[in-house]
Amino acid sequence: MKKLINIRDNVAFNKIVQVCNYFGNNYKGYRRAVAKCPLNKDLVLWFPKLYNNKDWDNKISDNGKIITEIKKEGNEERIKNIKFETNIIDTKRIVYAGEKDDHKKISYVFKGVFELDKEKSLNCGKAIYDRISDEIEIGKSV
Repeated sequence: MKKLINIRDNVAFNKIVQVCNYFGNNYKGYRRAVAKCPLNKDLVLWFPKLYNNKDWDNKISDNGKIITEIKKEGNEERIKNIKFETNIIDTKRIVYAGEKDDHKKISYVFKGVFELDKEKSLNCGKAIYDRISDEIEIGKSV
């Protein structure tokens, strides 16, 4: 198992469950957007969809340093809940973003470790995550 993953490595998986198990889970299947991370217990795994879909309008900045998350229905309630998210698990995330290629095949690509910026999020009405690291050492906290 590789111990250090950097965004320059372009590490990608075909399925969410593969990412989950790479980070110490033992799932047969997994289809949620957030998963626990046994090898980095202070973080969670997050799989934001960066392609057009019915539930989310997520974007990553051109430089890859900011992810903007907008829930298509119920975004106001999502933003209101941000002020109550105080646990580090709710704010720091290892991101493997879902991306579609030209053939509409989805892969989950490592984008770095991101942290929710509560102040920016509450001020602009969108969940804003800033990249705090472009690499992760498996088994170490950020």
